[in-house]
Amino acid sequence: TRDQMAEELDSLLTFVLAAPVALALAVGLGVALRGLTVALGGSEANANALGLLLPPLAWGLIAYVVLIQQRRREQALVLLACAVPVLPVIVSAVL
Repeated sequence: TRDQMAEELDSLLTFVLAAPVALALAVGLGVALRGLTVALGGSEANANALGLLLPPLAWGLIAYVVLIQQRRREQALVLLACAVPVLPVIVSAVL
């Protein structure tokens, strides 16, 4: 029925927001943290370690917070808030 289809699409969208989108943001946060560490004078080894350790933790936290939100707007706001630190990395990569 139409209601079942709408519910399945809603579940699929929730999965997409909580899995691949949250993962991409978590990886972006790891890259941003690595760049910040190097920019502040940290060693390459420490920057790499931080960049590799952050994404699994951030992914879990972002996915959890996205999943507990009641509305799509709240989920989008959580993802946008997590994307703010990643924006300088994206801009510097484009330029």
